[in-house]
Amino acid sequence: MFFGYNGLWGLLILAGDIWAIINIFQSSVSNEKKLLWTLVVLLLPVLGLILWFVLGPRDRKPLIIRSNPDVADLGRTIVPQKCKR
Repeated sequence: MFFGYNGLWGLLILAGDIWAIINIFQSSVSNEKKLLWTLVVLLLPVLGLILWFVLGPRDRKPLIIRSNPDVADLGRTIVPQKCKR
């Protein structure tokens, strides 16, 4: 199955559009602006991606996923201390 360069460019544009839409939904702008940018990227895949990259919102809410809210720092290394006798 040979895609050629057209298939490769199509996959790159699709990946870029998906990345842009994920970033649009993570932004802290209003829902109306999110909808507008999503429609621009979906209806004009190449131009919409370029416009969003140049003119789109720059602030993003951090995506934090925690399985246990009681654990403050999951990346901290715990070193056992020597027992005192």
